Amino acid sequence: MDKGEGTGQLQIMYAHTAMSSQSAGAGRTVAFGKGSRASRLKKTAVALLAATAFGGLGGSLAYAADVSGGETRTISDTSTANEKFYLNGSNITFTVGAGGAVYNITGNNTGSVSGNTVVINGGTVTNADTSWIEYHAGSGNWVGKPNLTGGVSTSGAVTGNQVSITDAMLGGNYPTVYGGHSLAGNVSKNSVIVESKNPNLYVYGGSSETGVAGGDTAADGNIVTVKSGEVYYVAGGSSTSGDVKNNKAVIEGGTVHGTVYGGYSAADATGNTVSISGGWVEGSVYGGQSDGDAVTGNTLQLEAAGLSAQEIKNFETVRLAGTLAWNDGATVLKAGKFADNETTDAGKKRASLDIKDAETNLAKATLGQMTLLASDTADDFKTLSLIYSGGTEALSETNLSKVVKTGEETPEATPVNGVTVSSISTHTVSLDAENSYKNVLYAVENTPTKITLGEMAWGKSRNLEGAYTFDNMVPIDATDLTFTGAATTALKKGE
Repeated sequence: MDKGEGTGQLQIMYAHTAMSSQSAGAGRTVAFGKGSRASRLKKTAVALLAATAFGGLGGSLAYAADVSGGETRTISDTSTANEKFYLNGSNITFTVGAGGAVYNITGNNTGSVSGNTVVINGGTVTNADTSWIEYHAGSGNWVGKPNLTGGVSTSGAVTGNQVSITDAMLGGNYPTVYGGHSLAGNVSKNSVIVESKNPNLYVYGGSSETGVAGGDTAADGNIVTVKSGEVYYVAGGSSTSGDVKNNKAVIEGGTVHGTVYGGYSAADATGNTVSISGGWVEGSVYGGQSDGDAVTGNTLQLEAAGLSAQEIKNFETVRLAGTLAWNDGATVLKAGKFADNETTDAGKKRASLDIKDAETNLAKATLGQMTLLASDTADDFKTLSLIYSGGTEALSETNLSKVVKTGEETPEATPVNGVTVSSISTHTVSLDAENSYKNVLYAVENTPTKITLGEMAWGKSRNLEGAYTFDNMVPIDATDLTFTGAATTALKKGE
């Protein structure tokens, strides 16, 4: 029997109790809906007070696999495949290398835990699922303890721990990894990095039951980074009843089969960021999910083109990053729906689009069009608050576009077939009314201001169609026009 399992003692509440039904796996029961979830979380919060009645995570079993603070330990064979390892302290480095196996990696701390590093590199965690019990039979309050975490405590702060998973074998029906987890303390600066194919894996940067996940600044946030491989679910930070602030979920590659959250809480989930630069999100992307404020300060950062997801929701801002390069004809983010945010603040019902950081690269474009945002749902972009270096513009059915950059009049450096065009480039962001307001477009057009004719070959012209937009009369300077050709005599100036 594991420590406290089956004894009725309270252990760490599994963070999935605050998870929506759309993110739950088959056979897993979770509360959803503000009424049922709020009731359940209230019961849970009361039950959590019992955690102080015992030291650690329950029980009096002797632990043959305790790992003490400051210790470095590496597992490189399968002799420990059924052994349970407890990280009891801070500044521990625990590695399960190729060919190594452990049953689980958890903890038995009541105070603060910080600075632990857990590396699963080619190794196996036999039971990465969470151990569950019901606190009092029939109560509906299911509690458990993480079996794969960088640091865990019943009441202390859990700070600055990291779990790295590379080419790992993770057992369990719903394997779950936490950078850090605390029952009643705050969790901050914890992280998880994934480069492993575990399609059922749930990943939390940091989670707490009654404490804060994250903090007041970006440096305090918990972070999940998916670099490659497969996972099911990602949450930068999570708390059952505490605020979730300034956490981050980063998708650089691989596949997320389910949902990505910046932060998840029954309280407020604010200031969280989801950053996507590659990979594939098959589910939805939410800045926050909560019974409180799920929108304020939440940001979706788009680092590259060619991104996709199902539903985009609960972001105050969608930001184009400075790394976004111009790619004529490309789409930055395509989603099934850009939904209204869950807020009573009318000004935050729809996410703003901030292009300021991307303007330097976009300004390099000389001609063409990119789709910044694309939806499968009509009328998703009937309105849009556009943020650019010149200020903020409210786009709508009556104000479809905004010129965000106008270049200076520039003549071509080299004539083409004796024709030199001077033009002004115009960069415009617009709502795509012609396609049922499903897209936000960024177009670059060149409007001729002057055409100069020089030495031209007889019978050889220049076609300007497509390269330029003519919206008015353009003066033509033929002062230096001459013709040459095998069958003609060159015309002289003045002839």
